[in-house]
Amino acid sequence: TDGGSVTIKAPEESTLTYTGKEHPATLENNLTTGAQVPAITYTQTAPAWQALKTGAAPTDAGTYTASITVGEGKNAKTASVEYTIQRADPKASNFTFAAPSPLTYDGNAKTATVTEKIGVTGMGDVTVKYFKNGAETEPKDAGDYTVKVSVAEGANYNATTDNLTTDDWKFTIGKATQTITVPTD
Repeated sequence: TDGGSVTIKAPEESTLTYTGKEHPATLENNLTTGAQVPAITYTQTAPAWQALKTGAAPTDAGTYTASITVGEGKNAKTASVEYTIQRADPKASNFTFAAPSPLTYDGNAKTATVTEKIGVTGMGDVTVKYFKNGAETEPKDAGDYTVKVSVAEGANYNATTDNLTTDDWKFTIGKATQTITVPTD
């Protein structure tokens, strides 16, 4: 007899980009028999195979299979769906910026601190660059500097093709003062 159906669906395609949040499959349970439907289980099939912990849904970029098995023994039936969470494009908002200090010329380079925000995982190597008057340079001489970062491809993020920056990622190295003592005679 027809006992109904169980359907497992992948998340909407438009939502399948890494966000740091879970991307669970959904289950439509239309069983008329009253049979218990177990929780969805997930396995990551790419970039490497691994079973996710019970109760956990996919978070990281990769390809996953979501499965559900109803029934027991020879009457068991499995439904599954495969979907891929794409890498996200890095944004300047993924980083925390701190200007260097002190900002007075002393002959030494002044480097800013640019770090991934808490919760941002799976980003590739980050390269910090300094620009003065539109040209990349070492931040050593007095003047105005803009900080830009480039990112290599990582587990959850694509590589950047442009240098990321915001209007807040700027600093100015001031001119040094010099004391000159003039003899009185």
